[in-house]
Amino acid sequence: MTENKDMEKITQDGYVAEDIKIEAAVSKEGKPFSVANFSIVFNNESEKKEYRPVSAYGENIDKVKTLKKGDLIRIVGTEHEYTKKSGEKATSISLLDCEVLKAVKRQNMVSMKGNLTNDIELIDITTNEGEKVKVANFSIVYKNENGEKAYQAVSAYGKNASKVADLKKGDFIHVQGTEKHYKNKEGKDRTSIHLYSYKMLKSKEDRQKNKEVGREDKKSKDNEREI
Repeated sequence: MTENKDMEKITQDGYVAEDIKIEAAVSKEGKPFSVANFSIVFNNESEKKEYRPVSAYGENIDKVKTLKKGDLIRIVGTEHEYTKKSGEKATSISLLDCEVLKAVKRQNMVSMKGNLTNDIELIDITTNEGEKVKVANFSIVYKNENGEKAYQAVSAYGKNASKVADLKKGDFIHVQGTEKHYKNKEGKDRTSIHLYSYKMLKSKEDRQKNKEVGREDKKSKDNEREI
């Protein structure tokens, strides 16, 4: 994509056409930075639907990172004309400010820490639209509000499935996602987490190494007492 010229500041209302993607990039000077990319859809002067890519940089990422597909927003930014790989001319918006005019209903977001009870199970499914999607299924064990052990099923889809594919039984992780309620084959109510993101807090291998170090330290202290 080759950028040609900058245009004037504009204000545009539109619906968020996709959830926000925050990605890492590198400037021409070789400096790394983050950018939030998404698109908005609106009716143009000809009353036809038009999609416009939007990018937010630096502190402006915080203004859009919680936006969801379907939110009606008003953005202020500068238009930039560029040339696609196909040679076609197009216009994008570099965001300066954003106001949510009407938000879609949010699902119940959950966040919890726990240990994997099993290795990741990877399967392929086919959506109603005929698209093949990779799914990663696993469970975590955690302590509930009463300090008792509880178990939670987790599923990750698409790119997120690939991100968790190498997790192992015993890994201690922090997961974030939305609750999905369903009935199992026996007709019982069940809850699963549709994973959006996760963070490795401590791998099983690290925990084992710490235990071994602890045992060695204990042996050393015992030897010191004997001496």
